[in-house]
Amino acid sequence: ELSQLTHLSLIGLQNMTEISIIPIIEKYGNQLKSLRIGSCLQLTYQTLTQIRRSCHQLEELDISQLPDISTDILLGLFLCPMLQKEESNINLNDNNEVDNDGDDDGGDDDEVDTIIGKLHTLRLTGLQNVTDQVMHHIAASCGNTLQHLGVSGCNKLTSRSAILLSCYCNQSLITLDLSFVRSICNKTMTYLVNHCLLLQSLSIWGCTQLGNEFFTNHENMDLLVIGNNRMY
Repeated sequence: ELSQLTHLSLIGLQNMTEISIIPIIEKYGNQLKSLRIGSCLQLTYQTLTQIRRSCHQLEELDISQLPDISTDILLGLFLCPMLQKEESNINLNDNNEVDNDGDDDGGDDDEVDTIIGKLHTLRLTGLQNVTDQVMHHIAASCGNTLQHLGVSGCNKLTSRSAILLSCYCNQSLITLDLSFVRSICNKTMTYLVNHCLLLQSLSIWGCTQLGNEFFTNHENMDLLVIGNNRMY
């Protein structure tokens, strides 16, 4: 009996296919609070598209290690309606002209005007196409609720993402895994830690760019920093 289904964890089921999972998400997605499908290696963009269409109450999402997920699919999944409209206005202004096709995407209005939920836990470990733009939409749509974020191995992220987290998530973020994200500099990491007032745990395995400038200058003396074969 699945009528009361609110939490679904299928992590690591490598034989799980979209033929099995998409009907479940389609039928029960709007009541799901937690969906964990990390390392289900046969799942593709079609699963994420269905999550966007059906899930609007999610508080926890784990899509770590899903193969071949593009930046465009991730943007579609985490699209923040307000930010999307701002970006559209900027693009129109930059073009200095408005053609007659302005209503081409009108059929997607219902989808654009919703989000997948106010996430408090998000795991994106190993997704190579998570970019600063994707992080901007994530932070803008659920920043004031996001408590636990894992982006280990998302090596396209830069210092811009750290600044975005500092702006949107400074009153909510508790744990953050930035392991092997090597494009965030010492100064920006220090800024992030100093502004995220609730941050308790920061994982930075493989962040070889970080040195004493970060470890000795941040102001959160209660922060547990894990990584580089040492704990501070």
